[in-house]
Amino acid sequence: MATARQELGVFGGSGAWSGTAAVLAANGFIRSCGCRLRMLFNDYWNGTYEKPAAFTERLDQAEDYLNERLATSGEIWQLDAKTRVMLGLPPTKSGANPPRP
Repeated sequence: MATARQELGVFGGSGAWSGTAAVLAANGFIRSCGCRLRMLFNDYWNGTYEKPAAFTERLDQAEDYLNERLATSGEIWQLDAKTRVMLGLPPTKSGANPPRP
C-alpha cells in the first residue's frame, strides 16, 4: 500500500508539495479513508444482531469484505496493518479473517 504522502504526490523537493500544504492534504486523505471505511464497515454489520463484543474482532471479520468493496469501487488502498496504524485502528488479533456470521 502506498503511504498517504505517496498517494498525494507529496515527496518534498522542488516542484512537489511540501510543508503545511502537504500535511493538510495528507490529513484530508486520511480523513477520507476513515469515512469510506466507516461507511463500508457499517454496511457489513447492518442487520446482523449477533456481533462479536470487541470492535477489533468485528473489524477483523469485516476486513476481507472491506477490501473487496474498496477494490470494487476503484480505491487503490486496502485495509492492512499499515492502514490500520495510519487510521488509528487496532491491529488485527490474528492473521486470518474468520467468515462473516
